[in-house]
Amino acid sequence: MAMSALLCSSLLTLAACQKTQDAADTAPEAVTQGAVSQDNAASDSLAQTSTTGPAFYKVSDDDTTIYIFGTVHLLPEGLNWFEGPLRAAFDASDELVLEMLAPDPQVMQSVALQLAIDPQGKTVRSYMDDEFKGAYEARLGTMGIPPEGLDPFEPWMVSLTLTTAQLQTMGLNPESGVETVLTQIAETANKPLIGLETPEQQLGFMDNLSKEAQMDMLKAGIEDWDEGADMMQAMIAEWQAGDIEDLSELMNEAMEGQSELIKVLLTDRNVNWANWVEDRMDAPGTVFMAVGAGHLGGEGNLLELLDDRKIKATRLNSE
Repeated sequence: MAMSALLCSSLLTLAACQKTQDAADTAPEAVTQGAVSQDNAASDSLAQTSTTGPAFYKVSDDDTTIYIFGTVHLLPEGLNWFEGPLRAAFDASDELVLEMLAPDPQVMQSVALQLAIDPQGKTVRSYMDDEFKGAYEARLGTMGIPPEGLDPFEPWMVSLTLTTAQLQTMGLNPESGVETVLTQIAETANKPLIGLETPEQQLGFMDNLSKEAQMDMLKAGIEDWDEGADMMQAMIAEWQAGDIEDLSELMNEAMEGQSELIKVLLTDRNVNWANWVEDRMDAPGTVFMAVGAGHLGGEGNLLELLDDRKIKATRLNSE
């Protein structure tokens, strides 16, 4: 049973789908306490072997080290994931690399609205047959959303809007998400931040999908709405346990039959990021790279592409 592919990808592959916020907000106390560690202490902690926790890896040569961490963009409050060797790797790094740096919310809203209005002036319901339109309108009715309010938008934006609403009912939010936490602590420690993609690029991935692919995404979200929460909880549990293979299987199930979406959100971006890592290995320094966990498992994943380039990734914790 497949759930909304966007619900899956928003948590595990595409940072732009998270709600942006003011990076100056105070990070959760449990995470930020003792935010900056001495390099020696960090190195000592890194020498330890962790048997649980989200998966992270290291690639290195004589003068360059890149830690690669698989993230979830939105999480429930109270998860204790940022500790031990993972925290030590972060503290030992000179810079933080993310899929996308958090933009000003007004900028993000402006970009989204520029892309989300159907350029042909068609309503989202004009792309629906009568059967699906009935299911769609019924779902909006349970949420108190007038269908006319979403009519001007393209299917990808409607899917994103409904996904966001579902995430909120599950208690998931970006303030607890990995990128938000890492950004806050990096800024406290005066670490440089680098974004691999811009907001325009990330939202453009969705906007450039064919209408058929966009509608497939929206239909999956509506038709499998009730199963979505259970599967997402399972995915977060696999992420927290560091089980990349089982997580990848769940992602494959979630995105089953949506080859265009897989190519745009996973395959093509994995190639781009493998090229970035290969180039970055030519410069000295220590980098902490955090990208959606969905990019680290499954066919054509980032780690496999690095291996193809003779860059071997070593896992620093185990299941």
